Amino acid sequence: MSKTPPKNRKKWIWIGVGTAALIVVGILAGPLLFPDMIPGDAPNASAITGETVTAFTGSLSANATASGQLEARRSARLALSTSGEVSQIFVAVGDEVAEGAPLLQLKTDALARAVENARQTLIIQEANLAALTAPPTASNLAALEAAVASAQAQGQTTASAVAIRCRLPVIKKSRNA
Repeated sequence: MSKTPPKNRKKWIWIGVGTAALIVVGILAGPLLFPDMIPGDAPNASAITGETVTAFTGSLSANATASGQLEARRSARLALSTSGEVSQIFVAVGDEVAEGAPLLQLKTDALARAVENARQTLIIQEANLAALTAPPTASNLAALEAAVASAQAQGQTTASAVAIRCRLPVIKKSRNA
């Protein structure tokens, strides 16, 4: 083992003693130099300081003002089953409303027109249904028989034209068959 010379050892002892002394001085002088930095020594934040007044006997009056925003404890969204323009509102802001009570009324002009149009359409469709389900009249039967005969004649003429083009024998149907 090598031994450090005594001169070098003394030097390290003095450096250690000096460092320890600086640490002790810093700990003791810290609160004096930086009083706001010490958490335990902060002044009591809840202490009330103010003007000293003399007490008296009599009535005391005071006024206070405040500003801010109010918010409702409960709110609800209004959803209507039909869209339209509002004609009348039955409640005001802050009113208590019973369940099932009307809140507003919509303009009904367009709805009344729509109902009347639906009634007219119903009358027309009922007349069409009656015409379709009624037994045919003699003039209707005669017109239909004429239409069938015309279609058969047209069909015979068409069949003959196709047979001639394809060079097939033409078969004529008799009316009794």
